[in-house]
Amino acid sequence: MLCAALGGGKLGMDQGSFTDNDGKHIDNGQFFVAFDSGKFSGETFDRTITALIASITEQEGARLPNARRDANKVYFAKHGLSIGTALYEALKGLA
Repeated sequence: MLCAALGGGKLGMDQGSFTDNDGKHIDNGQFFVAFDSGKFSGETFDRTITALIASITEQEGARLPNARRDANKVYFAKHGLSIGTALYEALKGLA
């Protein structure tokens, strides 16, 4: 509701689909809130989040959002990224 009211977007029930071409505009609004968790809970927030992250990452097959992206970034920075000859030649032609 805040995204629609403050961000100028439509309510979810009035938005178009993000995945299907239903002919309606998405008209999605954005609303961000930032706060200092220390002002509310001291160090409790950090301890709670640290415990939550540990409980997720200790589960086999579970990962945090962007964990795979972060791992790939480290891997490809070290090992490089292979591309096919045709793509390489096409990119050279653009240089």
